[in-house]
Amino acid sequence: MDFKKIAAVFLVFSSQAHAFPVEFTFNTLISYAGISGVESDAPLSIHLLMDNGGSDLVGRQAWSVDNIISGRLETGSYSQSFSDAWYVGNPEFVFMTDPNGAVVLADFYGTDLSANHQDSFGVGGNIQLFNGAFQDFYGNMSYFYTQLTLTDNWSYKPAVTDVPEPSPLPLVSLGVSLMIAVRCLRKRLVDTFIA
Repeated sequence: MDFKKIAAVFLVFSSQAHAFPVEFTFNTLISYAGISGVESDAPLSIHLLMDNGGSDLVGRQAWSVDNIISGRLETGSYSQSFSDAWYVGNPEFVFMTDPNGAVVLADFYGTDLSANHQDSFGVGGNIQLFNGAFQDFYGNMSYFYTQLTLTDNWSYKPAVTDVPEPSPLPLVSLGVSLMIAVRCLRKRLVDTFIA
């Protein structure tokens, strides 16, 4: 048996492209604080974890509404987290980047109401993110200076994720390859001593 063929089969199965999640971050300041834990002129960050299936951040890319994994809002001691009910202008192109890595399109307007949204006070309720404001569990509002659709306030970078466990397919293919190699070697040794 040719060990080069076994190695080639192993490489084909183990060299699958892995997804490259990114984190889009929006930074601004609070203009009006109507929620407990939120202060006027305090920094506000909104983070969206997205994955368009790409294996890197090279070149012009686009992310659709289906590529949004989760989101969170943070300011002072107050926070919100989102997992669905995204409100966008065009579902096909929520974010686009140019070949230089700049965000050139931000068509993200916030969220709709969802029983899955969570904030510092509870789950569900009236939690919602708007294009320029956000609402807490009880319906109280706070506002921020810049709208979510302004690209200058958005940046993105590779998301920090846990180290993935090895895929079972390459491990199985390695095990099968080793069993075949041992069997072939054993057969050669037996044939050599018998002859």
